[in-house]
Amino acid sequence: METSQDFWYHNAPLMRNADIVDLSDETAPDWNFMNDKVFGFVKCVFKLMDGWEVLPQGEDHEHRPKEESDDEDEAVAVQDVAPVVPSSPVDTGAGVGSLDDLAVAKSSDARKKSKGDDAQSIVVTAEDVAKLRRSVGFDDDLDSYAFDVARLTSRYKNKERVPSRIRVRIYFIKAICIFGKQVEGFFGKAFIDPYLAYKLGNSIVVSMRNMAQYNTNVPSFYRVEERDIVMPAESRLQVDLFDFQDALGEAINGEKLIGSTVIDLEDRWHSASWRDCMDRRQQVPTENRGLINPQLSGQNCGSIEMWVEMIDSVRASDIKASELRKPPAMEIEIRLVIRTCKNVKLMDGSKTDVKVTVDLECKEYEGVTMGFPKLQPTDVHFGSTGNAIFNWRIVYPRIVMPTKSCTMDLKLYQANSISADEFIGAVSVDLRRYVERVARDMDMIYIEKADLQFTAGASGEGEEGGGESGDAAEEEMVGSVQFEMWFMTQSEANQKRNGKGREDPNDFPQLVTPAEGRGWGDVLGGFSLSLPDLGLMKKVIPLILFTLLCLVLLRFIGLL
Repeated sequence: METSQDFWYHNAPLMRNADIVDLSDETAPDWNFMNDKVFGFVKCVFKLMDGWEVLPQGEDHEHRPKEESDDEDEAVAVQDVAPVVPSSPVDTGAGVGSLDDLAVAKSSDARKKSKGDDAQSIVVTAEDVAKLRRSVGFDDDLDSYAFDVARLTSRYKNKERVPSRIRVRIYFIKAICIFGKQVEGFFGKAFIDPYLAYKLGNSIVVSMRNMAQYNTNVPSFYRVEERDIVMPAESRLQVDLFDFQDALGEAINGEKLIGSTVIDLEDRWHSASWRDCMDRRQQVPTENRGLINPQLSGQNCGSIEMWVEMIDSVRASDIKASELRKPPAMEIEIRLVIRTCKNVKLMDGSKTDVKVTVDLECKEYEGVTMGFPKLQPTDVHFGSTGNAIFNWRIVYPRIVMPTKSCTMDLKLYQANSISADEFIGAVSVDLRRYVERVARDMDMIYIEKADLQFTAGASGEGEEGGGESGDAAEEEMVGSVQFEMWFMTQSEANQKRNGKGREDPNDFPQLVTPAEGRGWGDVLGGFSLSLPDLGLMKKVIPLILFTLLCLVLLRFIGLL
C-alpha cells in the first residue's frame, strides 16, 4: 500500500560512511533488515533556503544588467513584497538572482512573445519569491507547519489527531514460504512447520508457537489479533514467521526464522488516503508483504497476506472487528474410464488373462470413507491374445485442495485365480496440474481417448534386476491402455453421480459389459488339462476300469 505521498516524515536510516539514500527508490533494500549497516532511524524533513537579504527600495537598478537598464521601451512593474527569510540565512552558493533579475527575465520573455505589441506589465508575487527561495518542489502544506514548533506539535501531538491509545487490529490470512528445510536423519521432512510471532514497539511481544502448522509451506491462519498501543512509541509492527523446533532443537539451534516484515503504523495513521479507507470506506486494502530474512543477505523468503486496522480505543467497542472465516475447502473429483488394452505381452504361451489396477497417491484424498478406495482394480479379460476390452470406470471423489501431490499409478497384471497376480508393466501420471486448474478456473477438464504405454520393470514392488538385462527391462514396452478422464468440482460431480466399474448409477457415460473375454469358455480355458502320451495303454485302461466296475457291482448284489 503506497502512503509516501500522504505522510512526509519517512523513516530514514542512520548509517555510517554512506552516501545519500533515496527513500523513494523502490529498488532499494529494506533498511529494516540491514542490521550490519543501519544503526537506527530518524524521521525528519528539511528544505534549503537562499542567503539573500531583502534589497532596499531604489537599489534594484544598480544590479540590473546594463543592456536591460538602458531599455526604457518596456515597463516592468514589480509588486512590493516582504518575503519571509531566515533570520540567519545560510548562503548555499547557488544564488539565482535578485528580484529585479526575476522581473527582467519575465519582461524579456514578454518581449519575445509580443514583438510590436504594447508593453506588458508582469507582477511578481510573494508566493513566487517564496518558492524561488526554497527547495524546488517543496510542498506548500508541509511548509505551513513543518518549521513552526507550535503548529508541528499541534498537528502530531494533539489528542484530536493522535488519541492517547489506539486499537490495532492485525488480520493474518495466509503465507507462502520459500524456505528449504534441511532434511536431517531418518525422520527428516522436506516441508517446514511455520508459526507466527509479532512485536509492537519493544513492549508488546506475542508468539503463537502453540499454533504451529506442521509440514506445510503454505500455512493458512485466518486469525485476528488486537492490541492497544501508544503512538509513536509502539508504532513499529514487526511480523515474524518461524519454523517450529522441538525443545531440544530450540535449545541447541534457537528459533529458525523464515522471514519478517515491518510496518510503520505511524505512517498509516497520518496518511490521508489510508485514513479515508479506514474511516469513510471502512475497508483497508489487503496487503501481500514480502518476508525478508536478514541472515540470508536480505533474501526474500516468501510473502504473507494480511492487513491492519487502527481506530481510537474509545471507539473500538462500537466498531467490531471483521470476522475471518476460512473459505470452504475446494474438492475435486477424478473419473477414469479404461476402454481397452492393446499389444499386451503374452504371459501364458499364446494368451494372457489381462487385469489393470489403478492406485491414487494423494494425501488429501478423502473419498475412502465414501466407499471409493485408493486402489481400484478392473475385472479380468480372460484369454486375451494381446488385446483386451474393459469399459471400466474408476472414481476418486473428494480430493481436497490445495494438494501437494496427486499421482495415479496404472499397473498391468496377468490374473491368476489360485496364486498371486503376475506383474507385467506399469505407468504413472502426475495429475496435480489438472486438479489445480479446475480448482482455479472452476471448469471441467475432459481428456478424450488418450493412450498410455506400459513399461516393464517399474512396478515399485521390490523386483530385482541388474546389469544390462535390468536396463533393457525398464525400456521394454509391454502394452498400452486407452482411457478417458474427467476432472470436475465436487459440486458438479454430485449432479452427475457415477458408481465404480459398471455399477449404478451408470451414466456420463453409460458403460456396457463387453462380451469378449467374459464367457465360460474363456474362463475355463485357463484350466485346460493335458494327459501324457501312454501309447498302447490308452486302449487297455478303459477295459481294466470296466472290469473293476463289474466286479464291484457283482459284489454289491451278492453274487460274489
